[in-house]
Amino acid sequence: MKIKGGKLKENLSFSSYILIVCILIVVPVLFYICVSDYSVLKDNFYENYNQLQNNTEESIIESIKIVNTGLGIYDETFDDRMKYAFVPFIEAYNNSGGDPKRLDLYSIKEKLGPEYDLYLIDRNHTIWYSTKELDIGLNFSKNKDFSEHLDKIFLSDAYKGDKIVRSVRDTATISKYAYYPSPDGKYILEISFDIKDYREKRDLLQFKTAADTMMNMNPYLMSVKIYDIYGVTVDEPNVVDNPTKKFIIENIIEKKSDLTINNPKDNTVTRYRYVDLYTPDLGTDTSVAIAFTYSNAAIEKELTKILFSKVISFLLFMILLASVFYIATDIVTRPVKNLVEDVDDIGRGNLDHKIRVSGGKEFIKLGKSIENMVERLKSTIDDLKESEATIIKYNEELEEIIHKRTKDLKEANNEANFYIDMMTHDINNANMAAFGYAQFINDSSEGNIKELSEKLISSISHSIDIISNVSLIRTIHNKDVSLRPVSLDDTIKKEIAHFPDMNINYNDSGFYVMADKLLGEVFSNIIGNSKKYAGPDCKIEIKAEEKDGDIIVCIDDNGPGISDGAKDNAFDRFFREDGKSGETGKGLGLYIVKSLVEKYGGIVSTTDRIPDMPEKGLRICITLKKSDENSE
Repeated sequence: MKIKGGKLKENLSFSSYILIVCILIVVPVLFYICVSDYSVLKDNFYENYNQLQNNTEESIIESIKIVNTGLGIYDETFDDRMKYAFVPFIEAYNNSGGDPKRLDLYSIKEKLGPEYDLYLIDRNHTIWYSTKELDIGLNFSKNKDFSEHLDKIFLSDAYKGDKIVRSVRDTATISKYAYYPSPDGKYILEISFDIKDYREKRDLLQFKTAADTMMNMNPYLMSVKIYDIYGVTVDEPNVVDNPTKKFIIENIIEKKSDLTINNPKDNTVTRYRYVDLYTPDLGTDTSVAIAFTYSNAAIEKELTKILFSKVISFLLFMILLASVFYIATDIVTRPVKNLVEDVDDIGRGNLDHKIRVSGGKEFIKLGKSIENMVERLKSTIDDLKESEATIIKYNEELEEIIHKRTKDLKEANNEANFYIDMMTHDINNANMAAFGYAQFINDSSEGNIKELSEKLISSISHSIDIISNVSLIRTIHNKDVSLRPVSLDDTIKKEIAHFPDMNINYNDSGFYVMADKLLGEVFSNIIGNSKKYAGPDCKIEIKAEEKDGDIIVCIDDNGPGISDGAKDNAFDRFFREDGKSGETGKGLGLYIVKSLVEKYGGIVSTTDRIPDMPEKGLRICITLKKSDENSE
C-alpha cells in the first residue's frame, strides 16, 4: 500500500492536488445543499399535497352540502301533493273509528294512485299496517334521531313532510315521505310517493356529479365514492358488497367520524369523511360517507421526478465546478509548473537553462533564488572538478604505495611463514629426537633417574602438543572453510578411540552436520581438556539431539568444573583458571574449539553439569548446522 501510495503521489501534479482539495471541500457542501434543498422541496410538496387534499375534500363536501340544500328545495315541491293525499286517508281513519282493522288501506291507495303507499306507525315506532307488505314490522326504535322525530309528530297535530330518500328495505325504490298524527293520537299516518323518474329529474342535483367536477382539482385523487347511511352508493349503481357496507356503517356512519386506510397492495390510501346532513326538522337522515382514494404511486412518481432533477442539477453543477476549478488551478499553478520544468532541465545537467519567472512576487523571488543557487552550483562544480583532478592524482600515487606495501607484506608474511614452518619442523625433529632418547633412558634406568626421565618425557610431550596446537591455529586462520556433510557418529567415535584408558559413553545419533575434516579436533580438545582437569577417574557423557533444525552436542565430565566468573572467558586464548590442576598448559585447547565451531557457523557455551553446583563437573554444549545429506 505504501508503494502504491508513493507512486500515486509521484504521479499527481500540484494542480491536481489543488483540484482534488477544492473538489473535496466543495462536493460535501454542494451535496449538503442539494440534500437540504430536496428535503425542503419534499416537505413543501407534502405540505402542498396535504393542503390540496384538504381543499379538494372540503370543496367536494361543501358542494355536496349545497346539492343537499337544493335537493331539499326540490323535495318541498311535493308537499302540496302529499297534503292532498292525506285528506282521504284521515277521513277513512275517522270513519273506521280509529280501528286499523276496519281501515281499507288498499281502497285509499286505489283512489290516490299506484305511486302511493300508506302506513300506520304505532307508539312503539313500528309499522303495523301498510299497503307495502315488505315494510310491515319495520321498527324505527334503533334509529334514535328518527325515533325522536316520530315522538315529536305524535305530540303535534299538523302535517310533516320528509325528504325524498331510498326505502329502507326496498333500496331500489326512491320515494317522498310525509307524516300526519291520527286524530286520536294512537298512530302516525304515513304516505310515500314513489318517484319513478327521480334520477332524470335531478340529474343537475347529484352528489356524484358535484364530486366528479371537483375531483379534477387534485391529480392524485383516483376516485370519490359516496355512501348513504345504509352503506349504499349514491347517484350510481350499487356495487357495494356486504362487508364494505358493514365497514362503512360501523366505522363511519354510526361513529360519525373520519378514518384513513392504507392499501399496500394497490399502493393507495383511502380517506373516509363523514358529512353530517341531518336536519332536526326532518325525520330522514341524508348524511353520507365519502371515500376519497389517493394514489401513492403518483406521489412517489412526483417525488422521484424532484429527486432526479436534483441529481441531474448536482451532476451538472459538479461538471461545471470541475471545469472552472481545472482552469483556475491551471492558471494558478502555471508558474510552479514552469519552475518545475526549468529545475528539472537544470537537474539533467543543463546549468545554462534560464528560469522562466512569472506569477506573484513570491514566484519571482523563488526564480531568482534558484538562479543564484545554480550560479553557486556551477562555481562549486568547477571547484570540484579541480579537486577531482587532484584526488585522482593522489589516488594513483596512493595505489602505487599500497600496491608496493601489499607486495612487501606478502613477501614478509611468506618469509615469516617460511621461518615458522622451518622452526616448527626443526623443533618437532628436536623434540622427537629428545623424546626418543628420553624414552630409551626411561626404559634402561631405575630409581631417581627413571623418575627424572618420565618428567623429561612429559615435558617433551607437552612441547609437542604446543607445537601441534600452534600449527592447527595457523591452519584454521589461513585456510578458507569449505563445509560439507560430516557424520557426527564416525567423528566422535574416532576421537574416543584415541583415549582408550578413559571412561567415555556415547550412543549413536545418526546425525550429519556441516563441517570439515578438522571437526574431530573439536571433540579431541574437549576430551583432552576434561582428562587434564578430571584426572584418571574422569568420566565423560556425550549426547546429541536435534532442536529447531540444529544439532546440539553436549559433553559432560565429572571434573572440578569452572566457576561462574570464569565461564565467559573459558574459550579465550591463553586462558587458564588458577588452582584447578597441577598440569601445565597454554590455554589453547578450548580456544581452538571455539574457533572451529564458529567457522562452521555454530556456537559453543559452558554450564554446570548439575545446575548451581560447578564443583560437580562441567558441561560444554556445541550447536552445529544439521545436514540433510548422508554422504561425506
